[in-house]
Amino acid sequence: MVGDLFLKNFLKLTIQFYSGKTQLKIARRTRKKVIAMPLPVGVELVFAAGATPIFPCRIGDYSSMPFLRIARLYQNLFGWNLLTRGIKFLRPFVGTEFFSEVIDQFLINLYKTYEYYIDYAENEGAPLDACFGTRLLLGAIWPQLKNIHATLGYGTRCNWFSKVFEEISEKQPLVLIEIPNVPAKHGEEMMIESLKIVIDKLEKITGNTITNESLRKQVLIANKIKENYLKILEIWSKERIRLHPLTYTNLLSLLHIAFTDFLCNPKFFNQTLQQLQQDLQKIPKNGGYDTSDMPKLILVNAFGGYEPHLPEIMDNLGGRLLIADWEVLKVLTPIKTQGDMIENYASALLQFEAAWMDNSTLVDRYISIASKYDVDGILFNSIYGCKSITPSLRLFKERLLETDLVLVDIGFQNIGDNYEQLKTRIGAMLELIRERKA
Repeated sequence: MVGDLFLKNFLKLTIQFYSGKTQLKIARRTRKKVIAMPLPVGVELVFAAGATPIFPCRIGDYSSMPFLRIARLYQNLFGWNLLTRGIKFLRPFVGTEFFSEVIDQFLINLYKTYEYYIDYAENEGAPLDACFGTRLLLGAIWPQLKNIHATLGYGTRCNWFSKVFEEISEKQPLVLIEIPNVPAKHGEEMMIESLKIVIDKLEKITGNTITNESLRKQVLIANKIKENYLKILEIWSKERIRLHPLTYTNLLSLLHIAFTDFLCNPKFFNQTLQQLQQDLQKIPKNGGYDTSDMPKLILVNAFGGYEPHLPEIMDNLGGRLLIADWEVLKVLTPIKTQGDMIENYASALLQFEAAWMDNSTLVDRYISIASKYDVDGILFNSIYGCKSITPSLRLFKERLLETDLVLVDIGFQNIGDNYEQLKTRIGAMLELIRERKA
């Protein structure tokens, strides 16, 4: 698995992912307004307004990691190619164990950052019965109020989201995208009017104008990013893959978060994803990993938060994990670029809302994606405090009676709370899948 670190484009994504604080400094130096992004929905609007979108949970204190500091400095001086060559050159001298520790440190720092944000939110009075994602978002935004000029919010079916945005609006500007859930024609008219209000607010915050062409330009780049993302998901489902299965799931976890703000640089993100998916399709002779005997599971849902050790648990038990929420919610669906871009964007927002407008529709979407990638089972993430998606468990059980998919319900409230229980439940599930296939 250590060898995966030397794949240049994987390394580029990793370093950029952990550079949230640096990206904030660049935005401040270039006098760009910073907009916090809880979800990837609306990211094209923020870029079209000349602002920098950022997922607050990426603004962790990762500067203490010596490898990250040195790698970033080396990259700035000599470029990505020489950085990768330099790391490969050092490998025989420092040993494989050194790079294993580097990977562990990346993950440990990420988990510690998440735990810090959860504690911060609770100390600031966040409701203890709120879902993990809500508490994480609040804990990540509060310390960054001086660096963030506004937050992009959403009027959706999630009650906790509404509470979060209410809390945020008391301390900083909130740009709320109200997405109606009403019949087609009337809904389109309401969505267009709502979108015009959002654009007007972004223009006032940034001092820039969002034109039809500036939005089209960002949508064109975003569509390419979505295309490459989908190809990476497709490659994951194959029986022979280039990356170690655990590395691949960690990549999907990284992309799930990185897609929220395009790592503050859509051109870089698009180019790196394009090159990465091309790398992943080239499996060296006598290389790669045979995953034909590894049961495949899809996580339902990821965007509300999940146990970060889950990929490791799955790998230790001989399974593979798919994280594909953005495809389920149709966020990876290309946006039309011909004609009026406000109308096109309004249509895309309605499509996103329609994908999870009710639990019946959402269950159908997850089962559809599970079928597309030929997974064997569903890992249902019962997030404590979730009043929208967690209640869909009963529907899942009913619908899966019509399929060959296996389902296991896992509870989640805080990191590390039920580690042993997870191992037991997932282990039993994988054994059942293997017995069925035997």
